[in-house]
Formats: sequence, C-alpha cells, structure tokens
Amino acid sequence: MNTGSLWAITCYFNPVEYKSRLENYRVFRKHLAVPLVTVEWSLGPTFQLGSGDADILVQLHGWSLMWQKERLLNIAVQHVPQTCECIAWLDCDVVFEEGDWAGRARAALDQYPLLRLFNKRYDLAREESIERVSASDEAEEAFEGAAPLQEVRSPGWHGLVVAI
Repeated sequence: MNTGSLWAITCYFNPVEYKSRLENYRVFRKHLAVPLVTVEWSLGPTFQLGSGDADILVQLHGWSLMWQKERLLNIAVQHVPQTCECIAWLDCDVVFEEGDWAGRARAALDQYPLLRLFNKRYDLAREESIERVSASDEAEEAFEGAAPLQEVRSPGWHGLVVAI
C-alpha cells in the first residue's frame, strides 16, 4: 500500500525538561512509518529537537502555557506539504504494535473521513519503556463506536491518535 500521501503531525513541548519526554519522542520517531511534521514550542531560549527529529521541524518560542497543544497542531497542519492527502494526528509518545498501520489507515481513509487508529492502549508506569511492552500485557479498551485499527503503547493518555 502506498502511504506517500499520508503524513503524521505532532507537537512537542517540554517546559520542565523531563528526560523521559525527549526519550519517548525519539522512540516514537524511530518507529514511525510515515513522514512527520513536528512543531516544537520552547518556553526558554533553546530547543530540544534537531533537524533529524522530523521531516519538517518548526520551532517556536512562547511565554504562555495555555492551549499550546491545540495551537501547535494547527501550525503543524499548515506545514504539511500540498501533496499530502491524509493526516494522522499522533501524540508524540505512542508506538503502534503493527508496522502496517499506515497502509491500513490510508486504505480505510478511502472509505471513512475520520479514523481512530487504535482499539487498545497500554498505560505505562513512569519507569517503563514503550519498547518493552508486548500485546500480551494488560490493556484498557479504548472508546467505543469507531472502527479501530491498531493497539498503541503510550506512557500516558493525553490525547488521541486519529487520522483525517
């Protein structure tokens, strides 16, 4: 399946500079099977991400912590290439169990305008690595009512994994 017209967007902000946040982002990026637009917001003068951390990296400074995630995702959408037909909005700390999620999502988006890309999620303790969780571990069922594609691993439950 050609996933070339599917891009992922995410935002990254770590005002307290937790080491685990950056590590989780790098694991997320390593396992991501599609091109990525990341918008990083920094409260201070420096950024944590570099040019190799996303296909398109937008870095912004700011002062207010309010509504940053929503604002950064809107900015990310504006930076997706014009050739992009579909967007997967992903939190930057998830890893899909199956490597074919992008092809399956792209095919499903030919039939449905909006997808929820998972049916189970694994919440991890702070010290757990998202790379060491297996499908046999206990998972909490996700929301009802949408056609799920995948299981995801995440160190927290902070948002959604959707494609449009």
